[in-house]
Amino acid sequence: MPGGAADGARRDNRVVIVVTTIAVLILVVAVALVLAHAAPRSLGSNQVPLSGDALVLEGHERACQAQVPVPAGTGRIDLHARALEDTTPGLVLRLIDHGRLIRKATIPAGWSDGALAFRFATIGKVVSQPSVCLRVAGRQRVAVEGYSTSIRVDYLSARPQSWWSRIGLLNDRFPQGKSAWYGSWSLAIAFALVVLAAIVALIVVTRREP
Repeated sequence: MPGGAADGARRDNRVVIVVTTIAVLILVVAVALVLAHAAPRSLGSNQVPLSGDALVLEGHERACQAQVPVPAGTGRIDLHARALEDTTPGLVLRLIDHGRLIRKATIPAGWSDGALAFRFATIGKVVSQPSVCLRVAGRQRVAVEGYSTSIRVDYLSARPQSWWSRIGLLNDRFPQGKSAWYGSWSLAIAFALVVLAAIVALIVVTRREP
C-alpha cells in the first residue's frame, strides 16, 4: 500500500479509537450520574389499579384490608385518597401482622387529594401477612382509591436511595430474572464480559493492518 494511503488508514484508526474512547467515557459518566440519583425507591405494591373510589370512610371510621407482604426496608406506605368534604381530616394508618401492631403513621388534617405518604421507622424484615388499617381522625368523609373494593397500596423506602446503594440487591436479584450461570456472581460476570468485548474491539482496531 502506498505511504500516503497507509498514513491515511492509520489516521482513520486513531480517529476510531478516539471516538470510541470518548463514547465509552460519556456512557460511563451518564450511567454513574443515573446511579447516583437518590429518591425514595418503590419496593413493591399490591398491583391494584387506580380506577376510582374503592373505600369510603365516614368520620371517625376505621377499616382494614389484608395486603401482600411488606418488603424489608419499607419505611413508607402510600395510599391515594381524596376528601369528600370541604376540609380534610387527620388520618391514622396502622400496619398489623397477626393482630400485632407493627407500625403506626399519621397525616395531619389539611392534606391535598392524591398520593399520601405515611412515613414510619424502617421495617427490618418482611411482614408476611399484613393488614393495612386506616382511621379517619375527624368528622369528614374520605374516599380511598383503588379498584372495586380493594385499595391501592405502595411500599417505598423511608429515605432517598441511590442505585449505587442497591447494587448488592441488584446483584442478588439479577440471576432470578436471567439464567443463573453463577448465582449472585451473574451480574458481575455479565458486566465483565461487556468490558472485555469493548477491550477486544479496541485491540482489533489498533492492530488492523493499514
